[in-house]
Amino acid sequence: MTTPAYSYSCLKECPVGDFTFSGPGFCIDVCPVGSYISGDQACTSCPENSSTSSTGSTSIDQCICDANFYLDGSTCASCGSGTTTSTGSTSVSQCTCEANSYLGDSSCVSCGSGGTSSSGSTTFSQCSCGAGSHVGDLQCVMECTTSGVAACFASASNGDELELSPGTLSSTDGIIYYAQLTLQNKYAYIGCSNVDGAACVWQGAGGKGVLYIKDNGGTTTLSYLTVEGGDTSVGGGLRVQNSNVVLIIITLLDNSAVQGGAIYVLENGSSNLSLHGCSFGGNTASSGADVSNKKETVVIGSCPSGKPCRPSHPLNQPFTNNSSPLPSPPHHRLCSNPRFRPEQQQR
Repeated sequence: MTTPAYSYSCLKECPVGDFTFSGPGFCIDVCPVGSYISGDQACTSCPENSSTSSTGSTSIDQCICDANFYLDGSTCASCGSGTTTSTGSTSVSQCTCEANSYLGDSSCVSCGSGGTSSSGSTTFSQCSCGAGSHVGDLQCVMECTTSGVAACFASASNGDELELSPGTLSSTDGIIYYAQLTLQNKYAYIGCSNVDGAACVWQGAGGKGVLYIKDNGGTTTLSYLTVEGGDTSVGGGLRVQNSNVVLIIITLLDNSAVQGGAIYVLENGSSNLSLHGCSFGGNTASSGADVSNKKETVVIGSCPSGKPCRPSHPLNQPFTNNSSPLPSPPHHRLCSNPRFRPEQQQR
């Protein structure tokens, strides 16, 4: 005798040969497009970014990736800015990249600021870097002055790399009254071109902090900069809100605030801050002269593989409910290394 098919949550048994779908008491004879019959004889939706080509599928193996996605292990991964000619792609090589991008390891990647390429490019070597940019490791790098970083950032796209010539930023960008420079609503790599000689200095002013990073939607990476002289209520040197931020060989000097003289991480949204070889000096605050973190994540990061790294003095900080384990007391680390991106230290 055949047992009627029903789902675990079904309140009414379905007739023999029918299957349950989308809630108790709803019975159908075949599973619709985008689903397949599972072991408990209920119709189960295909994994994200996949579907079936017809009704009546009986196995998850009949779920294929949607257009502009490809099978990566057991999931369907996006081609990024690229496209596929049809559904059911099983390799990133089936992604065709749009103009001004090329095929990376797992998706299409932008040539970077000022970079151009033909559609269908498969390597960075097929990108050409225009005036005001030069060839970097994996993308074109925008050439900027330190004083002009705000204008460069405004013209950049997510993930662009900005290289600053030595100099001083001492005027406000006018976006937020309590910060000299605001980097918001996008993310970029920003670093000084001279890692050993003249400095790239971002300077605060009376009543203004130096830098505010807000709602960046990715990871903002700053390297080989001096952030000094900020004076505001919270985060004299750097205020972080709802953003992921990586600081590499950043010097924070003589910044002041009520909370977080050098750095303040707000609890609004979700933030992660990683420090690699940063140094602090002369910062003052009623709470957390160096770092004040409110229920977000601050990580004392390591130096790149093979580069010397040594503990320096303990950070003057309160870390409130920090979700990342820290040494007690936390020490920032000093390291001697070229400018690097976080992913490069794992290669």
